[in-house]
Amino acid sequence: MKLTSTLVAELDRRGRRFDSEIEVRAVNADGSIPFRGHASLFNKRYSVYGMWLEEFAPGAFEKTIRESDVRALINHDPNMVLARSKAGTLRLAEDAKGLLVEADMAPTTYSQDLAVSMQRGDVNQMSHAFRSVVEKWDESAKIPVRTIIEAQLFDVSVVTYPMLESTDAALRSVQFDVMLRTLGLDEMEAEERGALLMQVTAGEIEPAFRPVLLRAQERIAALTPTAGDEPPEPTQTTGPAMSHSADRDTRQRRLRLQASRWALPL
Repeated sequence: MKLTSTLVAELDRRGRRFDSEIEVRAVNADGSIPFRGHASLFNKRYSVYGMWLEEFAPGAFEKTIRESDVRALINHDPNMVLARSKAGTLRLAEDAKGLLVEADMAPTTYSQDLAVSMQRGDVNQMSHAFRSVVEKWDESAKIPVRTIIEAQLFDVSVVTYPMLESTDAALRSVQFDVMLRTLGLDEMEAEERGALLMQVTAGEIEPAFRPVLLRAQERIAALTPTAGDEPPEPTQTTGPAMSHSADRDTRQRRLRLQASRWALPL
């Protein structure tokens, strides 16, 4: 699997999802609807599409809470604003658990509809879109571990699904489904596919999965005669999206490490 700097930045901007019991309270006198929950959890590692493990360190949001004008949204949609820190209707803080969110949602139609869904438990997850300012990578294990030391927040969101299904994300989802069918992996359970992806990333494939990957490689070989060629060396990405790189040499080593895992070890 090939990991690029652009992909890392893109996934950051889309946000991360955390299971969070969102608490909706009684309506305020001015009609606003209070709720609270956690948009991020500290020291909890989770897989980012099987490409690396990631966690947020305590203190990662201290600076951005003081300096950033953060919005509370629905599904990261800027057209569905629930509250805003500059207006005092959104309050962010770090507690022992993670990034605590308290908001007084404006009594709009979509806020009222959302409150009903949250009270029913139909919607109970939060996410946040961020840019990594200071980070460190641990490549001593088979799967790299990324620790966010400092992050800049763009928004915190109540979400239906883990990440925003915007037009381009939805397109990638369709393309991914096509790829699964092409490789014959569409009949696998989602949990099994996730386990397979993690093993491919780690470079250690369990015997039970090897026949599946052999068949997939045969399909690739039939479609593209040059499929066995080595991938091109990852190119350096420049621009604002990568201005937060803490250590260029470390990042380049990580890119080369991921490029070396392009071929499936069987």
